[in-house]
Parts: sequence; structure tokens; C-alpha cells
Amino acid sequence: MMPPADPRMLYPQPNNAYPYAPYPQSPVAYPYVPYPAPPAKHDWPTPSGRAIPVIWTTVLIILTISAIGFALAGGFLTPTLTPTLGHVVYQSTLAKDDGQWLMDSQVGACAFENGGLHATIAVRDDIAPSCRFNQSFSDVRVSVTILPSIILTAPLHPLIMLHGSIAFLFGSDGAFTVIDTKSTTQAFIVTFASSWHTAGIQANTIIVDVSGSVYTLAVNGVQVFQQTFADADSSGAIALGAHSFQITAGDPPASGEAIFTDCVISTP
Repeated sequence: MMPPADPRMLYPQPNNAYPYAPYPQSPVAYPYVPYPAPPAKHDWPTPSGRAIPVIWTTVLIILTISAIGFALAGGFLTPTLTPTLGHVVYQSTLAKDDGQWLMDSQVGACAFENGGLHATIAVRDDIAPSCRFNQSFSDVRVSVTILPSIILTAPLHPLIMLHGSIAFLFGSDGAFTVIDTKSTTQAFIVTFASSWHTAGIQANTIIVDVSGSVYTLAVNGVQVFQQTFADADSSGAIALGAHSFQITAGDPPASGEAIFTDCVISTP
């Protein structure tokens, strides 16, 4: 007996099934009806118990990225000052006398000791820095470090004066006063530098810049003050010392002390 021309006729198939139909995307005949392909991973449903944690995780990631972005933007937008201008005319650790500073013992003591230029002053009602640099400048930038109060016996009361008229008086908590001694009203400007290290165990670097009649102050690299003083002298000396004024509320006038180190004077 000759077999039928179509071998499928040997095994009748109900419901018009064709077990030898090729498997999808396969040239080889497959004798079983294929199951549908499983869904892709990204199509899997999220279990209801995990929906809220996934949402919160996404929100936290977005908030973290936003916070980092704002922090970076704030840092870029905060005005800063570099320690020097184009031409450095003086640089010293102030650890020893180099003959560049003139001492005025009538207004307080000033000596190269305790690792720097050490200035002290008794209680008095005027502004009188006791250490003056022996050159005068017009446009100038001064960078100097003030050692922490932990090494002092009297309150930390640093004083920096430029052009013989604009005085910067600092307290130990970041408060400072700017006094224009040439003004008929003798302007007092009291403000606060949040970048000041207040713990009493860290040094603070002060940068004062004079450009024409514009005076700019930076504390630890961050600009904290800028103002025009039309009555100020166009040139003058740089002076360091201590003061006995009340800068912080509740802090009575008292003898003052300050130790200065790492001084750099530069011009444009």
C-alpha cells in the first residue's frame, strides 16, 4: 500500500490544527502549538505594595539633584576675592621683624612674637593702629590672616586700616564695623560675616581691596562688604593693630588683642 502523498493524513487532526507548522521566526518545523511570548520586562506590572516606595525614591532623587544644583549655583553666584592682584609688592609670614613695619608705642604694643605680628591695646576712645607699613598705596589689595582667640589672653579685637582713614574693626563672633574717620559724620557701618570662623580655634583670612574710592572686604574668601567712601584719601598707608570698641551687642569696651600672620600686599 502506497502512503498518502501528505503524511499529515496519517494522523487526522481535529480543529484544523497543523502541528508541523513552522515556529515563528524559525525555519524548522515544530510539532506543537507555541505559547505566546512573555511580556518584556518593562511591561511587567508593578506590585501594588511597591508602588509608593518607587514613587518616593523617584521624588528623593529629584530633590537631591535639585539641592546639589542650587548649592553649586549659590557657590558660583557668591562674590569672592582672590588674595592678590597682578603685582605682589610685599609678602611675609610676619613671624619676625623685616624692617617694613613702623611701631607706634604711644597707642599700644606691637611686636613680632607668638608666631606673628602681635598687637595689644588698652581701653581708649579712638582708633589707633599701632603697626604701620612703611609704604603708601592708592589702589591696593591686602590679605592677612588673624590667628584664633584661643591663643590670646584679651578679647580678639583686630583692626585693619587703609589710606589712614577707613578702619575695619572685627569682633570675635564675625561682627565687624567699618568707620570712615575722614567723614564729617564719621559713618559707622555694622554688619556680620557668616563666613567668619567663630569657634575660636580656627584662623580667619581677611582681604581688603581698595579701587579708587570703593572698599571691598572678604572674610575667608567670601565677599561680605563693599561701599564707596567719597571722603576717603586717595592714597595712604596700611596699618594693623587692635581696638577696644564694642562690636558685639552686650560686649562692653575692653582691652583688645590680635595676632596677624601671612600678609600679602599687591597692586594692579
